Amino acid sequence: MKKIVVFCFFTLIASSVFASEVDINIIYEASRMKVTETICGEMPSETGGYIETEKGCFQTRYELDVPMYGFSFEPKTLPSDEAVKFAYYISFFDSASPKKDLVKTEIVADGEVLREVENLVHERTFQGLLILEEGQTVRLSSEKEPSYMIIYVMAIILVAAGLTFIMRRKK
Repeated sequence: MKKIVVFCFFTLIASSVFASEVDINIIYEASRMKVTETICGEMPSETGGYIETEKGCFQTRYELDVPMYGFSFEPKTLPSDEAVKFAYYISFFDSASPKKDLVKTEIVADGEVLREVENLVHERTFQGLLILEEGQTVRLSSEKEPSYMIIYVMAIILVAAGLTFIMRRKK
């Protein structure tokens, strides 16, 4: 009987270590996001699908499938040669949307992060209005999904305690 308990215990440990190593998560959710970009001050590239608004700005809309955690997104708007006003509105369709503390928005130039900006967040929507200097663009990213190792450890402890309790009752 002791061999069965030891075997079950090692099986639980091995499966949890394997799952964490291959990054198999308990919950993996992807989401579809709808992006609206508006740029004022310079006409963006004509290939971006921009339309002119009533106020002389240019706007484009598109949809993307992204993982809920661990994504890095840069808008279609390319860095400009002059300062521009840039507004973004990113809405997640599905119930799967990242927590606001795990999403960060950075202003980037030549791949280097210049500063981090705060998103306005409501329901499943992230939005902001920025002034981008020459050569700057925006990057929105979320951190990796939180590790579930503590859940695996707790499950192992519960199963081991349960098996031990069952074995003692049978004796």
